[in-house]
Amino acid sequence: MVLASRLSGEPDTANGYCKSEGISLLTDAGVFFADRKAVYQNGILIENHAKEWSVAMANQLNQFARNIQNGDWNNFDIWDQLPAMQLIEYAYQSAHHY
Repeated sequence: MVLASRLSGEPDTANGYCKSEGISLLTDAGVFFADRKAVYQNGILIENHAKEWSVAMANQLNQFARNIQNGDWNNFDIWDQLPAMQLIEYAYQSAHHY
């Protein structure tokens, strides 16, 4: 497996660099690459994804709420979202103050 990280992003001839994220896996079935938009096998598109940030954020928040409602405290997403929970709690406390 190869994971590359670039501070300046992916080279882009029009703008110099553009933000990008992705992961490549070398397997017996070939090279798989996934980013926010799609999954490719050996350069061939095999699956599309919604790139829209608001859709991804809404899905993440819905899953987060379901985990809390179901008491699924062992789900790693809960701990990843702890800073967001603290911010939400602070917002509620501030709202009560005014």
